[in-house]
Amino acid sequence: MSEKMKAVAVAMAIAGMDVCNVDSDSSDSDNGSERRSRRIENFVEGVVASFDDDEFRRHFRLSRPTFELLVNLIGRHVSTDVDGTGRPSVGVHKQLLMTLWTLATPDSYR
Repeated sequence: MSEKMKAVAVAMAIAGMDVCNVDSDSSDSDNGSERRSRRIENFVEGVVASFDDDEFRRHFRLSRPTFELLVNLIGRHVSTDVDGTGRPSVGVHKQLLMTLWTLATPDSYR
């Protein structure tokens, strides 16, 4: 992988990390009623970890070795400190998986 491609990949991954800062506890107003986002507990640890290489590529649009390369490249640039809200921090692996899934999913969010 050339240095220019690495720089582009790092920039895209860091820019996409903002997706990880969305508060999933926030309520949205829908016809006057409030609804709460649903959560799936331990999805990365239980489900994503069990993906074979083809399934991982289908969901995240890159191979596991490429994913690990990205984690190594951007890991030191991503903050995992508590942000003052009292919530536990999200690790680099999980942040990158969330970002890649969002970028790889063709759904439109408005």
